Amino acid sequence: MSKILVIRPPYAYADYSFGVIPLGFYSTFLTRYPPLVLMYLAELLRRAGHRVVLMDGEAEELENPSIIKRVGPFKPDLILGNVNIYNPIRNFKDLIELKANFGARLIVRGHFPALFPAQSMARPLVDVAMTGKGFTNIVELAAALEHQTDLRRIPGIAFRDNGELINTGPEEMIKDMDQLPFPARDLVDNRFYATNLTYRLPMTTMFGSLGCPYRCAYCQDSVLPYRRRSANGVYLEMLECAQKHGIREIAFLDPTFTIGREWTLELSQKLIDGNSDLTFTMRTRPDLLDFEMLHSLKRAGCVRISLGIESGDPEILQGLSRDIDLQHIQRAVEMIRDAGIMVFGYFMLGNKNESHRSLQNTMKLVRKLPLHFAQFLQVIPLPHTSISEDYQKKFGRDLWMEINEGRFPTADEFRAQDTNLSLSELRTWSTKFYLAFYLSPRRWWDIARLKYTPGYLRRQFEISFLLLRQFLLRSIRRNHPAYRLDSFQHAINGGQAGQTIEAGSR
Repeated sequence: MSKILVIRPPYAYADYSFGVIPLGFYSTFLTRYPPLVLMYLAELLRRAGHRVVLMDGEAEELENPSIIKRVGPFKPDLILGNVNIYNPIRNFKDLIELKANFGARLIVRGHFPALFPAQSMARPLVDVAMTGKGFTNIVELAAALEHQTDLRRIPGIAFRDNGELINTGPEEMIKDMDQLPFPARDLVDNRFYATNLTYRLPMTTMFGSLGCPYRCAYCQDSVLPYRRRSANGVYLEMLECAQKHGIREIAFLDPTFTIGREWTLELSQKLIDGNSDLTFTMRTRPDLLDFEMLHSLKRAGCVRISLGIESGDPEILQGLSRDIDLQHIQRAVEMIRDAGIMVFGYFMLGNKNESHRSLQNTMKLVRKLPLHFAQFLQVIPLPHTSISEDYQKKFGRDLWMEINEGRFPTADEFRAQDTNLSLSELRTWSTKFYLAFYLSPRRWWDIARLKYTPGYLRRQFEISFLLLRQFLLRSIRRNHPAYRLDSFQHAINGGQAGQTIEAGSR
């Protein structure tokens, strides 16, 4: 059996800003999720008998020298590394450096290899690129690499054979989601993960379904066929989180959690009957909620529901393929509040045919809705969306490919272009929305009355501390280039940071 290093490489986001919040700041301090898919793959490999170490270089802000020092005695035979779309050059560089240091085989996965397998395999030291999530082929792939058997029979990968690029087509879809094991949460330090609105720590993420049956113009989730786990399977995983890992809050990552009304009620009832000491958050559409469901979710431990509202202009919503009217939105927000659940609204600026008039309509809705929190981000042409397709047709450019080639688009290029509003105007509007929303005395009165407020205030102090700490660490590194410090100096399975780790075998 192989010794496998599963890794999310160090932080590598460029300084993009989709509104007034830079992506790097958002991902570092406001929302830091565990590498959930990597945790699934680590558990699948572990159950197949491999020895597995999982390192989250992004969460720990580890540079390669620290990773090499900690992983060195483990001597992995195989590296499975994640490559994101925002800065694949940095991810590939780090992973290839690790491969060269350990003399291991290298498999890459993630958004970039799935979108651009040929470009991923253009790096000579990459052995295999995975074109799917890996749930149905990672065990077979690891075995084939270990025993040097034919890779052509494994769907969902790209590799080279005597210089020829071979792409084996799409990965087979997992038919029964309950056949997946629970993710290997024991291989990460769950204390690293939180959002700026996390109520209780430690927290983790989970999904009850993959994909989405809706076809919103800006969303990538419709690419995956919609599949849902059983309510009992989700409930059992939640219990394991609490009982085995000490988790107190779970953020569900489903794009539309309440698609199945009976499923939602069944899961809620299991949590109520089990009297579990867990809180959870979720995302859904305004038209998939009702009074009974919300009160059941509240009793089950739901503390926050995030709604995709996007715009307050009916024509803009229609252009986004959002078949939701403003009355539905108003009613959904009021019902969530009445149930005693925090409600968070997502808005997008710079949509197709966006104008000062449409943004004024959105501002009217924002002032009217009794939301507790809201986010106002600029539209960007994410891969696998109709917005991205329109961008490529209009300009003949693939921004994500350009990033791979070393050309980072400007902020003005990196936005949806189907509006006459300039980048400066959109940024001004974004600032207006944030100020109008968060300087409202009514809003702060609503927040102060929430029973969750002390927990949220504690979290803001933690973020402030992290900002100060990060500033000091970067100052040290800038003035002393040879100095490297593991960000949180924590132990992995008993091994101190900077020392030998032997993890993940059982």
